[in-house]
Amino acid sequence: MTVAANQQTVLGGTLDVAGNSFLAGNLTIGGDKVTVSSTTGDISTEGNLTLGGTLIVGGSQFGATTTLTATGTNTILTVRQGGAGDLFNAYDGGTEVFTIIDGGNVGIGTSTPVANLA
Repeated sequence: MTVAANQQTVLGGTLDVAGNSFLAGNLTIGGDKVTVSSTTGDISTEGNLTLGGTLIVGGSQFGATTTLTATGTNTILTVRQGGAGDLFNAYDGGTEVFTIIDGGNVGIGTSTPVANLA
């Protein structure tokens, strides 16, 4: 199906696409939830990815470098731990070098700190 650039196509039901889809303009999706699922393959963008909600990462490896950038006056990173696990662990190779455990104790060079960092 081809739709001319100056025309609209309205679907009142479900659109099932068995092959590839290519969009040359903007894609706006309305509704409560958008799910992209695949057992293989990647999702990529050549521009910026902006999230207005929560980013949930199910894997343990983000890539070579993860960078957070902010230009305003708001907090750039908040970590909330609702259970009993550590809040933060930083590793150099296989060695834990910085830890914040449940309750707020901070360890530098130890994974079992016994005091808050003051």
